[in-house]
Amino acid sequence: MAVVAATGLTGCYVEEHRVGYYRPYGYTYSYYYYPDVQVYYYPSQRVYYWRDGSRWRSGRYVPRDITLRSHVMIDLDTREPWRRHDEIIRRYPRDWREDRDRDRDGRPDRS
Repeated sequence: MAVVAATGLTGCYVEEHRVGYYRPYGYTYSYYYYPDVQVYYYPSQRVYYWRDGSRWRSGRYVPRDITLRSHVMIDLDTREPWRRHDEIIRRYPRDWREDRDRDRDGRPDRS
């Protein structure tokens, strides 16, 4: 009975959590994206995705030669972020800074 009650509470929390997010294609996956090194981090699974030459790699840690600095939160409609990489690099080029992506009121631009 306690398992059912806990599951019910968790389900309610998830529904509340979804209300505040922009969901362009239905269910989305939230990532940290590091524009300067073009790395994605999927926090719910604790997995990084990075490019190694022409291939994408994933793992719990990025290679030592990659330094993670500032990031932006992005929502994608896929668990394979490299499938949307062309779109993401147009919006967040390597020299992107958070202050460039804000509207006049100082809020993040969600367009």
